[in-house]
Amino acid sequence: MANKKTFLLLTAINLAKGNMLAGMRHWMERKRFDPNEKIKAITAVFDELNIREITTNKITSFCEDAYRSFMEVRCDSSRKQPLIHFVRSMLNREK
Repeated sequence: MANKKTFLLLTAINLAKGNMLAGMRHWMERKRFDPNEKIKAITAVFDELNIREITTNKITSFCEDAYRSFMEVRCDSSRKQPLIHFVRSMLNREK
């Protein structure tokens, strides 16, 4: 509702062209609107641009980079296991 510049919104703005971009700007500039209409319009843009897949791929990439870096830390592997378990549980939790 507040047009927070999230990864999803910024990615959509970067990928949107023409009428799609104009429609997004229209919703972002409006001061008075039906929240359900705005959500429906912006969600439709996200869906058309495959923002969910792009976001999931970016999250996966960041996680893989973080895991590789973490595994380079020199310490007994048993000390790493609690953090690895915690991170995996967070990544696999219900949304």
